[in-house]
Amino acid sequence: MTPISLPGSLFDTYACYKKGTIAFIRWLSAHNDDAPERAYVNSVDELRYLANAVISKRVKIPASLLCGLRQTIRARTRVSKFFKTLAESADQDVSSSHEHFTATLLQIHGDFQSLAQESQTSPATAPTTPSKRPSKLPSNLFECLKSDEDVDSEDDLSLAEKCESPSGSVPECSRVNESKGSENDDIGHFMALAMYLSQLDNLMLTVKETWEKAGCGSIPIVAAASTTSMVYQAVQTLEKDLEEYQIYNPDQFLTKYTTCLHSLNLSGSSAIDASKIPPELTPFREQKGPQQGWLALIKFKTFWETASAFAELQMPDNCDCCQARRPCSFPSDDPMEFLAKTSNCKNQEEDQTGLDRKCLQLTLKRMGQLLTLKCSDRHYQIPYYTPLLQELACFLRSDANISSQGALHTMSLSFGLEMLVQGMKSYFQASAGNAIKASPELNAKKFSTSKGLGNCRVQSLKLAIGIQGSIGHLMATPNAPCGCLRVGNYAVANLLLTSQALLNQFIDTKRFDIFYQNPWVSGLHMFENLVRASDFGAKAWHHAYYVGTTLHIYHTLLALEVINPADFPLMETFRGKRQASKKDIQEARRKRDGDFFIARSVEAVQEKILEEFRGDFPIAKMNYFAIYELCVEIMKHIHEAEHPARDPDQICSCVAGRLLGAADQYLDDMHVFKVYQERSLLERCKKGFEETLQNKSVSNCFWDLGL
Repeated sequence: MTPISLPGSLFDTYACYKKGTIAFIRWLSAHNDDAPERAYVNSVDELRYLANAVISKRVKIPASLLCGLRQTIRARTRVSKFFKTLAESADQDVSSSHEHFTATLLQIHGDFQSLAQESQTSPATAPTTPSKRPSKLPSNLFECLKSDEDVDSEDDLSLAEKCESPSGSVPECSRVNESKGSENDDIGHFMALAMYLSQLDNLMLTVKETWEKAGCGSIPIVAAASTTSMVYQAVQTLEKDLEEYQIYNPDQFLTKYTTCLHSLNLSGSSAIDASKIPPELTPFREQKGPQQGWLALIKFKTFWETASAFAELQMPDNCDCCQARRPCSFPSDDPMEFLAKTSNCKNQEEDQTGLDRKCLQLTLKRMGQLLTLKCSDRHYQIPYYTPLLQELACFLRSDANISSQGALHTMSLSFGLEMLVQGMKSYFQASAGNAIKASPELNAKKFSTSKGLGNCRVQSLKLAIGIQGSIGHLMATPNAPCGCLRVGNYAVANLLLTSQALLNQFIDTKRFDIFYQNPWVSGLHMFENLVRASDFGAKAWHHAYYVGTTLHIYHTLLALEVINPADFPLMETFRGKRQASKKDIQEARRKRDGDFFIARSVEAVQEKILEEFRGDFPIAKMNYFAIYELCVEIMKHIHEAEHPARDPDQICSCVAGRLLGAADQYLDDMHVFKVYQERSLLERCKKGFEETLQNKSVSNCFWDLGL
């Protein structure tokens, strides 16, 4: 899918004036006590009212505000000129409403400029009465907006006659009725909706490319799932911007968008010759937004509200399983069946759409079955950490009308369902392509996820089994964290036992339907297990401080040049520098949230996340439990050498203090060990590292994520 764009970087121009307008309205609202703080106004009259209130209070006008306002007006003028050029052969003036708003901004700029000049000439005796505009207005009100760097042509300045103030005085500040409704600015509305569609296309392209890389093995599934969830959050952010236009679902979006196309003579049925419309605008005449996901969603909601829905979706042996305390028996699907049918399609586009629709319907059915479970152990069978499932549950159980403001997130939910299908297709197609290249005897029909090829659900279960085994092995050792150890308000031993119980239930759920086999869902399950393992594993390090003591001893041996770091690659990897820090990721996300083109900045955040999985020290893959046990084993070797008569399970950490004292004495004595006991202590510590790490590789300290 190629991202769509308007000619002449018109999106950049639109973004410039949109950001400028939002900043200006927010500044006006901040200086009006009775005005709600928001980024838009309901009418031009309300904008004029806010400006008049500022003028009546004699607020100091910053020069940066006037500069930004001039840039905003110039950008709005360029956008108007573009659409006026398209409508030269039509009778309708498509830019009149847009230009009326621009003219109002220009009047306000003139008033503010006069107020700023008065403040500069006589700051001590600022008048308390409303300021008056110059009695003699320039013949061209756009003259004040010209600069040496950017001079508009005379055609761009055709609004001058509309900008004349009806009187020299500032109008009375009377509150405008907000029920008057939004301004009928078809250009502004079209640009906002077209940009929304463009960003959806770019975000979908990012998702598909990400899952293609995951299918080829270039990036781990858990990182791809994290990126997809980030895209979903970005879509929810874009959805909030549509509330300004009273758009709360894809139906309203399509109605509003079609109206804008007709009003701007871009629908193909207007007075404009279709051949005069630039080719870059053609994709916008064909776009409809996330309609496919919305239609499937509405159809499923209608079915959900029927009396027979629960009986049809409920598992056949659901109640028996609850009573017997065993996992439910779920259906099994093969996502590759849809791809196999796709490869034999004669009419690729129509059949592809039909298969996507069937895949959506089956996915929604499996999600509905998950929501109808009544088992007592719901925390693992209804994974609300899957954001799409949580939004679907809220949508199905909401009593709000789907066309009302109360039915929020329907746009993002519809797009999320489409992402669920398109991401799955991209992943399995890339995975099948790799498998066929490696084994030519395979083909698209024979490639089946049920055999484990490309099955991300299997990878998710393997990771869960690995974490479960590490926790079980740790808790079975005599040096496991004791019940009295608390980090913050949490008892570490209880956290580990709870995590082990959750993993047991997760592994026992033999579910291989099309929802659980979806790479986004399985990747989020892996992400959840990784986060829990990292958090609880790091808390376990506080027990007896085995990890910290081991590192202190190792650093001391390095400083005294007793050991060669090349002989201990695992310890050097552990000491390595992180490729990306948490602060770097947070900064990238902050830039994403503040970027008008949110689709452009998602890739920057994705790159920061991927750095956590790359390099010599991929901290996102670190097995904290393995490192803990490794340090315990090193300390045990040193303890047995120092105290051979004591219980080997009662590890003494006195070696660290003695070693640090010996190191200080070594430095004081000009790098010479005068006492034999000091040299023998160093040798015993060195031997402890050598005996423990001789058969250990770097991979022992990192989780296997399927790469």
